[in-house]
Amino acid sequence: MKEKNKFIYSLILDKNTIKRALIVALIVGIILNLISNPDIFLSDFSHIVFLKVLLTFIVPFLVSLYSSVITRSKIKVGAISQLNVLTYCKSCKKNEKHFRIGEKITECPMCKSKTNWSIKEFYDYDNSEHEMVESLALFAEHNPQPLFRISHKGVIITSNIASANLLHNEKIIGLNISELLPKLNDIDFEKIIKTNANETIVISTDNKHYSFLIKGVSTINTAHIYGNNITDVILAHNKIKEQSIQLNKSIDYAWLIQKAMLPSKKDFNDIFAENFVFYRPRDIVSGDFYWITEIDNLKFLVVADSTGHGVPGAFMSMVGISFLDEIILRSHIYEPDKILNQLRKRIISSLSTSDNKSNMSNGMDLAIIVIDTEINTLSYSGAYNPLYIVRDKELLITKANSMPIGKFVKDKIPFIKHTINLQKNDIIYLFTDGYKDQFGGEDDKKYSPKAFRNLLLNISKHSMSEQKTLITEEFDMWSKGYEQLDDVTVVGIKL
Repeated sequence: MKEKNKFIYSLILDKNTIKRALIVALIVGIILNLISNPDIFLSDFSHIVFLKVLLTFIVPFLVSLYSSVITRSKIKVGAISQLNVLTYCKSCKKNEKHFRIGEKITECPMCKSKTNWSIKEFYDYDNSEHEMVESLALFAEHNPQPLFRISHKGVIITSNIASANLLHNEKIIGLNISELLPKLNDIDFEKIIKTNANETIVISTDNKHYSFLIKGVSTINTAHIYGNNITDVILAHNKIKEQSIQLNKSIDYAWLIQKAMLPSKKDFNDIFAENFVFYRPRDIVSGDFYWITEIDNLKFLVVADSTGHGVPGAFMSMVGISFLDEIILRSHIYEPDKILNQLRKRIISSLSTSDNKSNMSNGMDLAIIVIDTEINTLSYSGAYNPLYIVRDKELLITKANSMPIGKFVKDKIPFIKHTINLQKNDIIYLFTDGYKDQFGGEDDKKYSPKAFRNLLLNISKHSMSEQKTLITEEFDMWSKGYEQLDDVTVVGIKL
């Protein structure tokens, strides 16, 4: 009864109700006074009975106020309930119905259009704007996704048809939603309502997946749960995830194949006793590759950077390795310039399209050396990639041709061979551009060719194994916090 009285008082003190009653009182009062005394506003006010005049305004005001309160407190079929009440139908005197705040008032199943609900027990009322409650109720009714309105204890106050379908239960009003959806057990609805907080949770049921947004509404002391069927999204995500797993397995297998095509550490040590290889693909597989062989008194070393990285680069690297095998091991071409000329010819031919045009972006940058151990000389040719030799604490640079192995505007120009007399303790470095082009440091800039040359000079006094450690540490320190931009390869050999 206390709650009902509070509700009546709230209706009486409602500004809209008072405003409406004042307007009615003013209009009716003026009309009544003009009827009883047409000259009231022209006559001497000393003859006017003010109490009588005042009553002509007060009575309409009270009647209008009473009418508004009675109208707004009635349980009308089709309206949105602002009350939490137990009602009974006065027409049939048999059916009872519990209507909660925000719930649409329905007909008595027996009386239909003759329904006349009357309040039997009063529990609670809504003191928020009626329009808000009505819009929420209509939204719930027409929303194709499940929607609940619950109390601070998790009790379902209202729901829509989609909610009943989700839970396979048409009578869910009054039940605790945590019992129907156990994953909501850990949700503090009271806290969410008090703080007007939002919380999202994904729940799977009957092979379907739903994302539920729980939104606290402190003004009406409830929480709204908006469901969204994300089954298609989850299934698509799972499919992409599975495809990604399969793709990664394929790439891992491709790496095993590529690794098998690269020289082993034993092969390297057999041909070049003192050496190091710093090889770091940007992805699992790499567009960089290195190739070695020994034929009689000749030792060959190739370091190449294929177009791209990842899978496309890896395929190009395998093409390069296969062609080097054919040119050097089968065709017995041993001059580095002639090897590059042949390699370019085969790359262009293999990448030509059906209309006999090649993609100018495909190919590789490469450096090759051939060491003749009998006469102690080194022959070098390069496609963009230079040759560095550290001798007596000095860095000697032999420049490459400024053209790639592939389709190019100057692809008819032959590569140049450089011959160098070697000395004991010379350290030879071949590399790709990944190291010097890596962004990093405090100023977010490239490592730079100059810094790379200084690095090689500074580490050249150390053993080859120590040099690899120092090169690795420097790269890791420089690139810390930055994404690796390209495949990186640095090979060093000491004579």
